[in-house]
Amino acid sequence: MKTILCIEDNPDNLKVIQLMVHRLRSDDRFITARSAEEGLAIIEQHLPDLILMDIELPGMNGFQALYQLKQQSHTHHIPVIAISAHAMLDAVNNGLAAGFELYITKPIDMYKLKEHLNHYLSPTSLAQAG
Repeated sequence: MKTILCIEDNPDNLKVIQLMVHRLRSDDRFITARSAEEGLAIIEQHLPDLILMDIELPGMNGFQALYQLKQQSHTHHIPVIAISAHAMLDAVNNGLAAGFELYITKPIDMYKLKEHLNHYLSPTSLAQAG
């Protein structure tokens, strides 16, 4: 069983993502946070295997949270996938340059999400990250 943390402030988007992940990976644990600050606190307790993070969050944004994760030795290896409504090429490139593993645009394509979850949560990917 893997642990997936989703940091998303919009309750409707969060529900959609939760339903998708549950349908795709029903055996995994899905944890949610409504802000980057809440997500960072959860990460300290649970050290998830994968983080799905919205960019536009109240308070600290997704880029700031990613920076903090990449600076800490016990969290720098966790794959973080950006999820954003900003789909312009510059936004995607900025996200990837900042260190997000992937940049997924909303609305989320469930088949692509399945492919990405399976890739990043495979035993091979997790062994390389750790």
